Amino acid sequence: MPITLDAASHTHFDAVSGTLSHTCGGTSRLLIVISSTNNIIPTQTATYNGVSMTEAHHYKGLHVFYMIDPPVGAHNIVITNSSSRATAVASASFNGVSQTSPIGTPTQSSGTSISGIASESSDLVLGAIQSIVGGGGGSIGSDGAGQTRVTTQNTWGLYTVGVAGSTKDGASPSVSMSWTAPSTSNCIGFAIKPADSGKQFQAAVIGL
Repeated sequence: MPITLDAASHTHFDAVSGTLSHTCGGTSRLLIVISSTNNIIPTQTATYNGVSMTEAHHYKGLHVFYMIDPPVGAHNIVITNSSSRATAVASASFNGVSQTSPIGTPTQSSGTSISGIASESSDLVLGAIQSIVGGGGGSIGSDGAGQTRVTTQNTWGLYTVGVAGSTKDGASPSVSMSWTAPSTSNCIGFAIKPADSGKQFQAAVIGL
């Protein structure tokens, strides 16, 4: 079963917390939430439908959370900062994802590109980028070769903060990703692992 995009949402707020509605559907689901703040904060949490999400990784002001098998339908994502911050949030849900080990080991970098994201040919690699530019401007622009933009909340406000998520087909042993964006950007990348249809079929046969 190939990994496919289910839905995407985005919002921004300048407060301790903010809410974003996201609708999940399909099977073998995974929900990813990417959050970017205009300053590094000690902690940030995320919930979906009132249930805590798992933090996959954070680097400077960029945070990535995930939830395996999120409930079907429209529910709220709530991002809570340890203090009031300008925050951009973008979410994406996927189908056809492993329900036991959905993501690989995250990689981080400063700037507009990231390399060495460990993956296999059956994976779908997700790259998250944050953009922070004081005084306005500084949108996240085009994607590098082979990438597909799946969700974006572009820069806004006096101290502009934006975030985007893009995907790229996996390849062994690793892939690289890049964006046209301000040099003050930061990135996180990791592989999304596919559902193992072979094992699922084997389990179904054994259960007969």
